[in-house]
Amino acid sequence: SRVQLRVALELDGERLPSQRADIAALGAAELVFPLQVEESGAHALMAVLENDGLVIDDLRPAVVSVPPPTQILVVNGASAPRIVDDEVGYLMAVLQPPQEGAHALGAPAAGFDPREIGPEDLGSPETELASFDVIVLANVAASYLTPAVIESLEAAVARGAGLFLTVGDRVAGDGLSFPWNEKLFRPDGSGLLPAELSRQVSVSARREGYFRVREFDQDHPVLAFFADDLWKPFLTQAPVYEFLACQPLADARVLARLDDEAGSPLLVERRYDQGRVYLWTSTIDRAWTFLPESPRTFIPLMHELLRHAGSRTRADRNLAPGEPIVL
Repeated sequence: SRVQLRVALELDGERLPSQRADIAALGAAELVFPLQVEESGAHALMAVLENDGLVIDDLRPAVVSVPPPTQILVVNGASAPRIVDDEVGYLMAVLQPPQEGAHALGAPAAGFDPREIGPEDLGSPETELASFDVIVLANVAASYLTPAVIESLEAAVARGAGLFLTVGDRVAGDGLSFPWNEKLFRPDGSGLLPAELSRQVSVSARREGYFRVREFDQDHPVLAFFADDLWKPFLTQAPVYEFLACQPLADARVLARLDDEAGSPLLVERRYDQGRVYLWTSTIDRAWTFLPESPRTFIPLMHELLRHAGSRTRADRNLAPGEPIVL
């Protein structure tokens, strides 16, 4: 026999439309409710069984945590008048697209609230690195990484911020020696750079070939989107013409490798105290790779990476009877 029940949700005490569940004896059913939460923070959720004869178990409470928009500081190491030539032109278009509809009312796009500055403003008293969830250093020359700036970066990441490092001509220099190593890398792992940069690698001519992603960590939250066979080619087929070869630290995690002979890392992740550092060994503009010009690649990649980089570990607000409350 089957039993017809109705289940409703309450969000912060407001009853939402109910749905019907047809459940066989000793069976189970799954219902999916769309929710739209206007404000960030903790919200009380209650599932209510409306027409069940046993009232003692008709309520199931939970707490849903809705994070605030991710605060992102984007440091543009090579600005240009045109978006297509600007180091972070594509990235800012992804994080802050033209305002239409809800965005025109001030709602952050996709949960991001970005702020762009030049590298000369990194050491400014008005730039409080600790107030951002993610800091992006996009092709920033090492000369701007003063001891005071590095100390502030290390402190911000240690407290839980994410740091996304991308390279380019301002980082590569002569392609053989890299001031970033002197500023940010330490063999004992106490520096921010998760890998030691070693040399610049380029194809001889773009019309003759390019590098592609040979393999990637399909289980990692940053790249899991591309594990689907429908989306995988958008990551694995995007041309990369130049990159910086590197040697990751032993505790770093290589999330994506290129198809060159050495299987060079393209994306490296490493924990730094409570935060995470990501190294992208190519550019995020079109100077060294075609990837930013592929929206189906660049948009989900940047959204997932920056969302994950900015996520902070929070204690679970849902406890079973008898479980301790840890503060």
